[in-house]
Amino acid sequence: IGSSGHLVLLVGVVYDTASRKSSKSIQGFVYHDPDAKIRKDGRQLFMPFDTFLSAWKGRIIVVKK
Repeated sequence: IGSSGHLVLLVGVVYDTASRKSSKSIQGFVYHDPDAKIRKDGRQLFMPFDTFLSAWKGRIIVVKK
């Protein structure tokens, strides 16, 4: 993600175990980066949970049906 502040799309969550009861079991997120220089290089990327939390600026857009 870097320091540019652009949006990424979270498309999945990877868990350490089968338990999904707390954020402590989250290993990281799968995301798409629409700002990738080569489109295919921006798909299905993985970011560890701790890295995400330290880079995330607290902004979010939620789309609901």
